[in-house]
Amino acid sequence: FPDTSQDGDPLFWLDVQNKMKTLPMTSEKNARALHLKDALDRMNKSTCFLGQTNLRLLLAIDEASQLLHSSGLPHRMTFFRIFRHTLAKIPSQNRGFSILTDTSSRITNFNPPAHLDPSHRPGKTGRKLFAPIYQIPTFDINVAAPPTSWQQLQSAFRLLRYGSPFFGVYTDVGQHKQNPDGIVQDLIHFALEKLLCSTEPSIAASSLTDPQAIALLGSTIQPQLYGASHLNAELISSHAAQCMYIDPSRQILISEYPSQITFSSAANQYLASDEARLIRCIEVLTFTRRQGHIGSGDIGELKNAPETVELPKPETSILPFGYSVRLSDFLQTLTGLNPKEANL
Repeated sequence: FPDTSQDGDPLFWLDVQNKMKTLPMTSEKNARALHLKDALDRMNKSTCFLGQTNLRLLLAIDEASQLLHSSGLPHRMTFFRIFRHTLAKIPSQNRGFSILTDTSSRITNFNPPAHLDPSHRPGKTGRKLFAPIYQIPTFDINVAAPPTSWQQLQSAFRLLRYGSPFFGVYTDVGQHKQNPDGIVQDLIHFALEKLLCSTEPSIAASSLTDPQAIALLGSTIQPQLYGASHLNAELISSHAAQCMYIDPSRQILISEYPSQITFSSAANQYLASDEARLIRCIEVLTFTRRQGHIGSGDIGELKNAPETVELPKPETSILPFGYSVRLSDFLQTLTGLNPKEANL
């Protein structure tokens, strides 16, 4: 395995690569299943000394969304489809079990409703997959204890603990290597890349896709899409939307952009830097409404919201992170309490 003092790949990895090159390439229909079945048989024999007859081979594949890519074979078969066919040919007595995991996969593509399954064939006996398991409630799991002072209340590090767990973890690690301003700027840059699903920040306004525009608006004015909209799957898989609900039939998928300082700061700065980007996002919002993906009641509440995202004036464009007043001043104006005397 990798060692910090070692250059290049470990010898074990090279051995595996060399062994893979020597495996026979065959076009036999059941060759893949036979190879896997033989491996399971050898596993059962090699573990018989344990005295347990109910052992199973667990084959876990991380980053499983890569299996959805085309294999280059005829009929545009994906690696996932080939993998399923191979597993289906393994006898149940061989005790094989597979788990596919991914953090941002197109969930509905792995186990779609029966009438949308591209691999379904009339007259063929279907083989059901286990229902997907979704680990959804990860939002705000790194929130710190309630603040005990004004300094803690307006601390950027405390605010970064809300929302996605990644931002809080990055902050904890970054405090040992960076100053606060550097950490915040890095996270805002990363948040923009996640929203756009691109490492190229200078995307022309006319080139912004519908999901990119909705992602930018989602972090600022939070439009609510209907659960049956195909955009929900796209936003969750590629544009940092939070998955709020998945229907058991997997025909309804609800996404949302709960308030997060990193995403809202990134989106506001990006839109405020070029009026054409904001105009493009409003055009996409209008088109999405015409398609029926946003309710008329929701659009009524949103129609004035884009006006709050304006181009900064030249004399205020250098304000860090978009703040115009101190939080203590804002709360004092809001509550009428003296920050030094308030009991938080």
